[in-house]
Amino acid sequence: MNLDKRVGEVVCENGLKQVGIGEREKYREVRLFMSGGGEEEFGGEEGMLMN
Repeated sequence: MNLDKRVGEVVCENGLKQVGIGEREKYREVRLFMSGGGEEEFGGEEGMLMN
């Protein structure tokens, strides 16, 4: 399935903010899931690593 836009991109375009929270072992997977597999951050996006 191809996506035209990622969740983070749509949130950013609508002036909203988002936060991705994940514990140490799953942090990267949480971030990649929310960004549609991309590494770049969009405006208004923040990630938090929980120990």
